[in-house]
Amino acid sequence: MGIIFAQISGLLASISSMASVHQNTKIKMLGFQILSNFLFVVQYIFLGALAGASVYLLSIFRCYVFYQYEKLEKKKSLLVLMIFIIITIFSGTLCYQDIFSIIPIITAVLYTYAVWQNNLKIFRIIAFIVPVAISIYDFYVGAYVGALSAVIEAVSSFTAIIRFDIIKNKICNMNKELNTNINNP
Repeated sequence: MGIIFAQISGLLASISSMASVHQNTKIKMLGFQILSNFLFVVQYIFLGALAGASVYLLSIFRCYVFYQYEKLEKKKSLLVLMIFIIITIFSGTLCYQDIFSIIPIITAVLYTYAVWQNNLKIFRIIAFIVPVAISIYDFYVGAYVGALSAVIEAVSSFTAIIRFDIIKNKICNMNKELNTNINNP
């Protein structure tokens, strides 16, 4: 029964993660990330994948802290980023089981940077890279739905990059050019 619950949690976590990359505000993105990270913790606990569970547990706290910074419109310091990266590496190292345990540590460090910085384009690029790597870990630990969902997350992130960062930029540039031509006949 635990394996089924783990797979369902992984699926729901992936849906929340996919929704996060399609948000147009950082606060909404972080809210979906908190939910996603919680569901990933549940999944990895049921699978006995301690490295994954510990990294995602820390990710909940990290996203909550960054959420509060956004809510209060405070600038996040480089020190906060470095503290979270050090804690992530340390906690992941404590739960090290084998070479595959390094994958959630590396992906968590990348995501820490992604949610710390303010450029949603960079967030979406990292959100494309991370699921590809985490799908390898998921397959290895038996999170088969998670592995499949991670691939779908990568496709979703790629779609968000096209939607927000490529098409939207082209439309904005076309509007600027049109306004320039109208104002300067």
